[in-house]
Amino acid sequence: MTSEPTRFGKYQIIERIASGGMAEVFKARLDGIGGFHRTYAIKRILPHLTSNAEFVDLLVDEAKVAGLLSHANIVQILDLGAVDGQYFIAMEYVNGKDLRQILERCAAKNITLPFPHAVYMLIEMLKGLEYAHERTVVRNGKQVPLHIVHRDISPANLLVSYQGEIKLTDFGIAKAIVKGMETQAGVVKGRFDYMAPEQAAGGHVDHRADLFAAGVVFYELLTGRHPFRQAADLKTLDAVRRGEVTPPSRINPDVPPALDVVVAAALQVDPDRRYASATVFKDALNQFFHESGFIFSAATLASFLKGLFPPEDAKPAAKNSDLDTGPIARPPVRAPSAPLVGDSTLIRKPEFEAIEPAPPSQWSDLDTVIRPDPFAVRGPAALPPLPPRTMPPPSVGRAPPPRPEHNPPPPPVEPRRLAVEPRKVDVPLQGRTLTESKPRVIYRTANHVHLVYVALCFAALVAGLGCGALLGRSAGAHPTVLDAAPAIEIVAPAGSTATLDGKPLAGVQPWRAALVAGVPVVVRVQGPGFGPVDAHVQLSANQLRVLDFTPLASAKGP
Repeated sequence: MTSEPTRFGKYQIIERIASGGMAEVFKARLDGIGGFHRTYAIKRILPHLTSNAEFVDLLVDEAKVAGLLSHANIVQILDLGAVDGQYFIAMEYVNGKDLRQILERCAAKNITLPFPHAVYMLIEMLKGLEYAHERTVVRNGKQVPLHIVHRDISPANLLVSYQGEIKLTDFGIAKAIVKGMETQAGVVKGRFDYMAPEQAAGGHVDHRADLFAAGVVFYELLTGRHPFRQAADLKTLDAVRRGEVTPPSRINPDVPPALDVVVAAALQVDPDRRYASATVFKDALNQFFHESGFIFSAATLASFLKGLFPPEDAKPAAKNSDLDTGPIARPPVRAPSAPLVGDSTLIRKPEFEAIEPAPPSQWSDLDTVIRPDPFAVRGPAALPPLPPRTMPPPSVGRAPPPRPEHNPPPPPVEPRRLAVEPRKVDVPLQGRTLTESKPRVIYRTANHVHLVYVALCFAALVAGLGCGALLGRSAGAHPTVLDAAPAIEIVAPAGSTATLDGKPLAGVQPWRAALVAGVPVVVRVQGPGFGPVDAHVQLSANQLRVLDFTPLASAKGP
């Protein structure tokens, strides 16, 4: 970083951000009237390449293509010009890191980028590609597609701001109908390790080549490894043409297998078998997010990025930088010996005392702690005290309202444990007892509704027997009275489940089931906060038993 900003045309160069084989990028500032200024990223051709017409054309082509694109996920091109024979473009400045730096920092910390972060970043990048691939312009009153293909998708060309924004940059070798210089047939331009097979072979290239490169970047984000990179470029190209890729979940066990399918579709050697568009690719990742239940936002990515690059790693701001907006210097402060009437002299800064809060024993009956004003000015410039505030006298003939009595807060109540304790019952259990387990169930007799029901049934039975006896006597026959089958009724808290001899009881509570007289059964109930609890029951004919598994805390009586 330079010690002092350097003037480059109308821009002030603050520091150099990056440098490559063709150009270098600087952080610069443009000053305007009234203190207006804005920060830019200036990309200019290296001084020894300014006479090379091909590199100049590449820079102009980038400005021509990206200048037609205005999207939140694409770096904006704002100016194109030349200063002393050096061509440059002024771009939107993104305060953050590129994906290459993020991957290198993750590797240095021996961690892998969390897969939700990778999915979110790729979705945002695909939004920019979707816009660029479908961009149209009006020519002769008709919408004409530009057929823009980036052809250089790589981690170095994907910027991530400290606010969690993803922006695609560097359209220098992009293919579009607006370019004045088309790539010659058979000439390969771009990075070999991110090229689609048809691009590496020098064949026809369309938007699906960008989707292949996006799949390579996605694989690298998920695993921290490149799927095709070899020691030599020729071996890398051969690996790309074969298209043999290890599923990401085998390298990073945290990656769900569903993302293996997404990566495999993006890295198909045959373009016809890849995703048809950036929209389809993006929708597949959005569907994964939706079905997985992830809630992810730019703030989540921003927090992760600030954790990777803590503030102590940040460089100090340069003099006259875009952050050089400190407060206006104020005149010196002096304190007079006494306040002067009509004098506009500033008094000295008041001194404050830290006052500890009064203990609870000194609180008033209204739970109000009266303390001295900590912001009162002390010293010779202190303001005169305010007159004491008095309450107006009460109305004549009417007593003042009584002061509210102090109600101290009730002592803390220990939370009651939801215990299920047994209660004695009137009906014996045919000589059997409950299995010793906690929580234990409550046995109680049937409620009044059940008693009325039993009484009505008994009355109907007596009436039926009487009528049958009369009819039998008249017919000369004696009726045979059969014993009624016993029944059991189970009451339990909401959300409980019950089984009878291992078979679940369905329906709405209370559960009721008919038994066989003299045959023992096992009732098992499990509910919220207790269980499972077993009850062994054996009933005789004409017997109804109610098993209440309601805990004591919620039982409504014996």
